[in-house]
Amino acid sequence: MESDPTAQATREASVRDLIGLPIRLKVSDGRNVMGRFSCVDDHLNIILLDAQQILDDEKAKPRLLGQILIPGKHVLKVEAYLGDLSTLQTKKAEKKSGVPATEDLMALAQAAAQTGKERQDR
Repeated sequence: MESDPTAQATREASVRDLIGLPIRLKVSDGRNVMGRFSCVDDHLNIILLDAQQILDDEKAKPRLLGQILIPGKHVLKVEAYLGDLSTLQTKKAEKKSGVPATEDLMALAQAAAQTGKERQDR
């Protein structure tokens, strides 16, 4: 089953547009990680730059992680923030700024991964 090439190009462009934007991941072990989106592969593994673990305690400083890879099988939720990362460091900051604008990165990544698989099958 082949998809519309125009729709595939649109999905790929949407994922490319998110490169460098701050995203927050919910991981299967309960952790929340935030960083700048770098890339995603066919297995939905996500690489983040300047990543930090967001802790539940509002007074605690985020745990700095640097560049990390989160295996796609452990990613439960992904939010791409279209605003400034500095205002999203803690839950307290989020409450002050309101609900940030997000995009469903997982849906875009899955669509882009499907496009890659379809190209390999040709």
